[in-house]
Amino acid sequence: MLLNLLEYHWAEHIDDALILLSRNDMKTVPLAGGTYLLAQKDDSIQAVVDLRDLELAYISEEARGICIGAMTTLQQMVDSPLLKNIASGLLSRAALASSFSRLVRNSATLGGTLGAGIASQADLLTALAVLDAEVVLRSGSQTQVNLSGGTFDRPGLALSGVTYKGKQERRV
Repeated sequence: MLLNLLEYHWAEHIDDALILLSRNDMKTVPLAGGTYLLAQKDDSIQAVVDLRDLELAYISEEARGICIGAMTTLQQMVDSPLLKNIASGLLSRAALASSFSRLVRNSATLGGTLGAGIASQADLLTALAVLDAEVVLRSGSQTQVNLSGGTFDRPGLALSGVTYKGKQERRV
């Protein structure tokens, strides 16, 4: 449980976080809500990058669709009137199903839940794939990845959010 932690970074810009996370000289991991990371028994982690100040906690309707930031908590997704009104509330209900504990949902984030690669993400990942949502990944520039294949793992890229374009805007 982070017994060999040597560095704690508080990122102010996403590019700074990406630089720190791409280092090869020490194992550096992102800290989002902390629910998954703090439960790990990985003594090789030497540095964490706190992502709380990156302004990635939002749910908004934009011209390109409904956008959900990676730092949005599962509880914010459960409570969102916007998410409750799309696809019969599928995303809101999937966020609820991701954890039965409101305490956990208040800390667990969309990005952390999807990025953890664990069974708890299944409901959320499946709902996003069914809705043909796109994951927004960042390196130097943004990249959109369709979830229809059920995965978004791209080494060297960091999850910054999810976009749901809605049925009427999908390209077939």
